Amino acid sequence: MSAIINKFSHDGFEIGASKIGVIVLGKNNFYVREYLRYQFRRIQLGEIEQMDSTSAPNAAKRGQYLEPGLREWVSDELDELCSQQEGQMSCNLYIPKEGFHKKEYKMAASLDGILEIKGGVLPFYDRLEDKMVNLEGFGVCEIKTQGYNSGPPTYENILQVQAQMFCSGYKWAIIGKLGPNLKFDIYVYESDKEIQNTIVEAVKDFWKRVEDDIPYDDDSEPEKTFVDWTNHSKSNEVMDLITDFNNCDQKIKEQKELKENAREKIIGTLKSENVSYITINDKKVALDTIVRKATPEKIVPAKPESQYEKLTVKEMKDE
Repeated sequence: MSAIINKFSHDGFEIGASKIGVIVLGKNNFYVREYLRYQFRRIQLGEIEQMDSTSAPNAAKRGQYLEPGLREWVSDELDELCSQQEGQMSCNLYIPKEGFHKKEYKMAASLDGILEIKGGVLPFYDRLEDKMVNLEGFGVCEIKTQGYNSGPPTYENILQVQAQMFCSGYKWAIIGKLGPNLKFDIYVYESDKEIQNTIVEAVKDFWKRVEDDIPYDDDSEPEKTFVDWTNHSKSNEVMDLITDFNNCDQKIKEQKELKENAREKIIGTLKSENVSYITINDKKVALDTIVRKATPEKIVPAKPESQYEKLTVKEMKDE
């Protein structure tokens, strides 16, 4: 039996929630937004019927086959939490047979599932924000299978569920994420007006570029715009984390220096005594000379473009 594909957006004429991250962020692991804009325009002009969907065929198939079981897992977890509350609460799971559309913005959302909390309000702990979120009525269920990501869902994933909540009108969303070593975690998100406004502005700009054939300049290096968080509500929390971050770097440096100093002294002592192998109490110490065999020069095979996140913390006076 083939896996069910619940895609209800019409490429070229609607932008699906799963593509919102590319439009807002400029690119993802598979393509840049200029490629998306160009393909949508070609569809509108009748040059092609649909976008090429083979950029990550294995990932797409993995999601299609695993999603049914994982969304049931999410529903069962919430149902278990409901049973621990007072009253007759429960969680129902529905599989949508159609998408949610925002025609004025030509947006659409195809949900993996719709969750419903019945019989009351379910408190759910948001570990990322360290707060309780009250789940009531209907909410979005989104499934991610990310064997490469051991952390929480990416910002691209968050943009997707924010777009889904914007299109559906639901006020909360759950992302069930299957990560490395088959570790399954559940994350909760509330509808965020500020993020959704950012999405709308990016979508409006996207459609203008499609209709007027205005390319994105995605190959240029984006300008870094620093936002002043001095008076931000999370300013103190982030400053504490920055302090921890810098302290760890310093401690790592100190420990490396201490280890290297100890190493040199141990080697010097053994050489001065003309011995290479000793035992002390429950320790065995060996000083060996390792010879690496010569290797011929070789051409490194081409690799596809990849990306990673790099965090730097500097004093502004050092700039």
